[in-house]
Amino acid sequence: MPKQKKPIKKKRNLFLFVTEQSNKVRIGMVVAVFAVLGTAILRTSSAQTNYTSQRFNILRVAHGETGHLDGSARVREYTGRSDNPEWCAYFVSWVMKNSGYPLRDGDWRVPAVYRGPQSGNLRDLFISMGAYQEYTGAKAPVAPQPGDVILFSRSHTGIVTKMNGAELYTIEGNSGAAGKPNRVTPVTYPSLSAAGVMGWGNVDAIISRAAEPASPSKQPQP
Repeated sequence: MPKQKKPIKKKRNLFLFVTEQSNKVRIGMVVAVFAVLGTAILRTSSAQTNYTSQRFNILRVAHGETGHLDGSARVREYTGRSDNPEWCAYFVSWVMKNSGYPLRDGDWRVPAVYRGPQSGNLRDLFISMGAYQEYTGAKAPVAPQPGDVILFSRSHTGIVTKMNGAELYTIEGNSGAAGKPNRVTPVTYPSLSAAGVMGWGNVDAIISRAAEPASPSKQPQP
C-alpha cells in the first residue's frame, strides 16, 4: 500500500500577515472617525434646525403686530410708559420677550438703540454677548439672518425678515411714510448701505441663553 504523503503546510508570509493586520487597524480607525463626524454633523444639524424654528417664532410674533399705531394702547404695552417715547427698540424688546427669548433678565425692555440711557441699549447688549456684527460698508463676512436685530445709524432698529440678494427686508416699530402716523410695518431697503445699517445683533446668543436651564440658587453657608 503506497504511503500517503503528509500535506505540506504552507508558511504564511510574515509581510502579508502584518499588512493585513495594518489594514484592519486602518479600516477600524476610518470607521471610528466617520462615526464621530456623523454624530457631530447630526448634532450641528439638530441645533441649526432648532434655531431656525425659534427664529421663525420671532418673525411670527413680529408680523402679528403689523399695523399697530403710534400712541395706541398696544404701543404703550411695548414701552410700559404713559408718555410717547421713541419706541422702535421697545418694539424689538417686546417681540423678543413674547417669543420666549427676552433680551435680558429682569427688566426685559431695552429702550435705546446704541446710545444712552443708563438703562441700556441694544448695541452694547449684543457686544457684551459677543454677538454684534459691525457693518462698515464692505461686504459683511456673514449676512444678517431672519430674526436678527438690525441697527441703523439714525438710532433706529427693527427685526430682519430676510435678505434677498442685496435687498434687506425688515419689520419695524415706530416707522412709516412721511405724513402718516408711525406704526409697526414691513420695510424693504435696496441694500444694507442704502438703509444706513450700522450693524446687527445675532439672536442665537439670546436664544441659547434663554434655553439654558436656570442655575440652582446658592444654598446658605452654615
